[in-house]
Amino acid sequence: MKLTDYSNLKEIHSLDNMTKVHLDTIKEEEGRIEFITNKRKQKDQELEDLQNNKKKLENEISDTEVTLFDLEKRLSSAQGHLPMATSEKEANALQNEVDSLSPKIDELQEFTLEKLEEVEKIELDIAQAQNFLKGSQETLQEITVEVQKVVQEQQYSQRIDLLIEDIPKPLYTQFSKIREKFRYNKPMVRIINHACEHCHFRVDQMSLERVESFQGIECCGQCGRLFTPLEA
Repeated sequence: MKLTDYSNLKEIHSLDNMTKVHLDTIKEEEGRIEFITNKRKQKDQELEDLQNNKKKLENEISDTEVTLFDLEKRLSSAQGHLPMATSEKEANALQNEVDSLSPKIDELQEFTLEKLEEVEKIELDIAQAQNFLKGSQETLQEITVEVQKVVQEQQYSQRIDLLIEDIPKPLYTQFSKIREKFRYNKPMVRIINHACEHCHFRVDQMSLERVESFQGIECCGQCGRLFTPLEA
């Protein structure tokens, strides 16, 4: 083993860490995509409900207007015939009809106004829902592009493969086992004051000399991490 072998291992670890940053970024962005997608589904359902309610109200208004038109026609007819009544009985009957129709018409007119106000409010809610769906679709497209860029930029594996070719097989075989367990959590450590710098497990003098002279491959007897020479 030589100094460059351990330098290559350190570069692999550095590339692993950069890979994790990319993977975390992708995971975060995918989480945003999932969140926005779920919100869009909820808003789609809300929009459908709003449109159905609007249609229902418009049908109610239409039916009410038909009834109102009929009552107003009857009221106008009664009011027109009232001055021409030929007897008190006929006049009383016409007046009773006028008195009966007027509050009904007022009630239906008020009902229609209330429903029109409800329709107006629903139309505002529909516009807001549509704006959200439009804006969120644009956001989804932007995030998707960002994720694609991150994925495209993640080309570290090619560099790692080249580094592996230059590392002695026994050293890399040992490192790869440790890498599987500690890939993103400091797989390599130094010996500081005769102890593992990570877990502080004591290291004997013979093992220390083997590591520092590049004469052997040593791992911590407690945490299992690979020891690297101080100068590496």
